[in-house]
Amino acid sequence: MGFGRHQFRAKPVNCEIFVNPTLGIKKVIPRDCTVPEEFHMEIEERLKQRHMNDHQDRTEEYEFHARPVPKAILEGPVVSVFFVLVV
Repeated sequence: MGFGRHQFRAKPVNCEIFVNPTLGIKKVIPRDCTVPEEFHMEIEERLKQRHMNDHQDRTEEYEFHARPVPKAILEGPVVSVFFVLVV
């Protein structure tokens, strides 16, 4: 079925490897350790701004405005009628 195309063929071994075992092996240069850094996320800045705005809003004076009283209350007693059915 065509096994000849996928046949494994080994290459000859270089005999110098047995004399000098570091031949053909590249030296890996170690990297410096990772230095941790503090996160600077945008949400922290937004929270600081919101906190500052809250303090500014609290310093502004609040003026109370009452709702007008319904005129029916001033004319006399208000009667509410409730019917209770007993079965």
